[in-house]
Amino acid sequence: MRTELLTNLSRRHLEVRCWQNEIEFAGIELPLFQQIMRGVAKEQLPAAGQGDYDYLNGRLRHYERLIPQLKEEVNEYNHEVAMAWQQAAGREMEEDHRYLREEMDDFRWDLQSFKKNLWAFLSHHTAVRA
Repeated sequence: MRTELLTNLSRRHLEVRCWQNEIEFAGIELPLFQQIMRGVAKEQLPAAGQGDYDYLNGRLRHYERLIPQLKEEVNEYNHEVAMAWQQAAGREMEEDHRYLREEMDDFRWDLQSFKKNLWAFLSHHTAVRA
């Protein structure tokens, strides 16, 4: 039982470290994406391009808010995992892990979708620079 618990906690800790690294990297990418978007002259875009521009900038603001929040939640959960090493893991930790896994899956999918949309936008509007 103890070996199984420690193995489970080790897996959770590894997954949390991966999440922390993903969030950290997204935090590094965000200013780059913001700088890229600042380099696009919105007023020179066609109407559809201006709508895409506004959408992408809205997504950037979303990530500005989401990244620190998600980072804090994952760090709090990491603390729970560390504390569980000192005591038996409870049901609350299982629920927290499941919740954070879903949050990270959503975050990962959403960020990848954003990047795809950003690069598609830029490939269609590369001549329009500020």
